[in-house]
Amino acid sequence: MEKTERFLLEMHMHTKEPSSCGEVPAAEGTFLLDIPAIEAALTPRIKGIVINSPNNPSGVVYPRENLKDLGALLRRKGREFGAPIYLISDEPYAAYNRPMLTK
Repeated sequence: MEKTERFLLEMHMHTKEPSSCGEVPAAEGTFLLDIPAIEAALTPRIKGIVINSPNNPSGVVYPRENLKDLGALLRRKGREFGAPIYLISDEPYAAYNRPMLTK
């Protein structure tokens, strides 16, 4: 990453810590991904967005439709900007949502 390039963080609370990341608040009242707010924050300098599900501290799990909308937005804006916008998703409990494999 270049010094002028940035990542977006979907946030449920704000921090005053210095960072090279921008913040986009969650949708008010639902804590879901605020797709219009994320779109407004995207610029050619944004190289990726980091989300986590379930989100800490709200505990919200993003519904499939919300994630599909985010993916479509990132693909569209990536084409517009001429470079991919990466989605980094921290899903610490994903293994618990899949059937366990046994021998």
